[in-house]
Amino acid sequence: MVQMLGVFAEFERATIIDRVIAGMERKAARGEWCGGQRPFGYLIDKTTNTLVVKEDEVALIPYIFRLYVKNRLGANAIAARLNQEEYRTKNGRPWSHMSVLTVLRNRAYLGEVLFRGAYHASAHPSLIDEAAFTADHELLAEHGDDKAACRSNSYDYILSRLLVCTMCGKRYVGAAAHGRNARYEYYICFSRQRYGSAGCTADRLPARELEESIIASIGSVYSDAAFVDRAFADAVQRVRATSSEIEDERRRTDAELKKTESAIDRYLAPFEAGSMSSAQCGPRLEQLSDKLRQIQIRRAPRSTISTRTDPRAPTSSSSPRCMANSRTPWNTAKSLP
Repeated sequence: MVQMLGVFAEFERATIIDRVIAGMERKAARGEWCGGQRPFGYLIDKTTNTLVVKEDEVALIPYIFRLYVKNRLGANAIAARLNQEEYRTKNGRPWSHMSVLTVLRNRAYLGEVLFRGAYHASAHPSLIDEAAFTADHELLAEHGDDKAACRSNSYDYILSRLLVCTMCGKRYVGAAAHGRNARYEYYICFSRQRYGSAGCTADRLPARELEESIIASIGSVYSDAAFVDRAFADAVQRVRATSSEIEDERRRTDAELKKTESAIDRYLAPFEAGSMSSAQCGPRLEQLSDKLRQIQIRRAPRSTISTRTDPRAPTSSSSPRCMANSRTPWNTAKSLP
């Protein structure tokens, strides 16, 4: 008897759960809020169960998306800037990279509500347009696979994203470990940082020693005046050769463009005079117009390239300054942009 009562109780519990979920799904389909914490920038209207704009928070949402999409700042860098500008989360706490990512991933700012993995259109106002959210979503996917794609992070490593792992091909990123008496900074392959030694077995590289060695090597290279002069001379020759090729191609494209425009004018003249019908000249004019558009498209990028054919190497007064900058101390070089 006790077992039978337990079976019926379990059945009644499952039925109640199904009915509650079905009711909440209908509520979400109507665009109403189905519970949970409110998104930053919105308030929950208890009378209509919908989201309404919170005036003192709404301006920060486009600002966060702009920093991420246009300025290419990472989540840590955005959180640091928001805290520096004395912004706080909805709970009055400082921003963290996770709270920034929560904003960037939330489709509520497109005017949608989420319930059980499905998004439904809602009546609450959207704060971000579809194009900006799509660009943000693509960057999130890209940076999720390759952390080195972020332009800024909270670490002060000047070689981050510049070192390539010879074992897996990923970039090295900065990391740190806190010991009993000191903080140890090092570079680590991204695959090993994310997946451990199973992802990559490349060694960790001590940050300070590696940076000092590379900066010293750069300084020794720039201290060789003869080598620097040869490098500048080779660069000048390459620029001149490239500029000549671009100018020749531009002249050929301009001649072809002028020839096509003249051909179109020759067909338009008899058509306007009435000596040729549209059936006679129409197909040829359409072909010439397509050709003209292709030439203009091909010509557009070349018109923005500088064709200065007289590039100059640095003067004798600027070369010593360049060499002096190459001998910048390690601690000063880390603060350079």
